[in-house]
Amino acid sequence: NFGANFSIGDTIGPFGYQFGALYSDEWQTRPNQIKRQFGLGTQSGGTSSASVEQNLNTTSRFNQAKLGGLLTASYTPNDDNRISLRSFVYQNAVDETSFSTGFVGGSGSPPAKLWTLRYVQESLGDGQLAGHHKITDWLLVDWRTVLARTQRNEPDTRLSQYIQDPET
Repeated sequence: NFGANFSIGDTIGPFGYQFGALYSDEWQTRPNQIKRQFGLGTQSGGTSSASVEQNLNTTSRFNQAKLGGLLTASYTPNDDNRISLRSFVYQNAVDETSFSTGFVGGSGSPPAKLWTLRYVQESLGDGQLAGHHKITDWLLVDWRTVLARTQRNEPDTRLSQYIQDPET
């Protein structure tokens, strides 16, 4: 696993800025997870009882990468006026692979093997322009506008299930 971040900022006359960024790359393995799904079955006499519908032993591997940045800049020509810009971007990607063995479909069902390959990419972007103006002692104008965008993409997710033929 690896992660890093930094920030820098300063004020030069009426101009000020601050910039920050982060990066992270994480790997994780989760072995021997037990996954059980229960359902209701009917016994003789019409009574209901819980039965195992799915019983799997799963090993999952994840890789998550994050990248983000923040920029703030402002212009303050005097104490009565200020214009500022804020922007933010963030990217997150998760790559998952899992392999399961066990039974799907209740007791007495044949053995099954399941594979999952999944990649999810998420992004967020935001920009804001704002101003603060003191016109007179009784009139203050404070304004802002913002533009934001989010996106989620999950291309080519694959779920494979193989069930052994009980006759073989």
